Amino acid sequence: MKILLVEPNFPIPPKSKNHAHFLPIGLLKIASYHRSLGDKIELHRGNYPAQFYPDQIK
Repeated sequence: MKILLVEPNFPIPPKSKNHAHFLPIGLLKIASYHRSLGDKIELHRGNYPAQFYPDQIK
């Protein structure tokens, strides 16, 4: 199965600017689990269109 995980754009508080370039740990855990099942995973940051089309949207 192909799975698309998205971290949408949202305002980052000034005290969190140092962490702006880190990937979200929750999405990484989900991606790791599904990769272990043999699924193809893509993680996108922001609201731009992707060239990856998931099998299902839930």
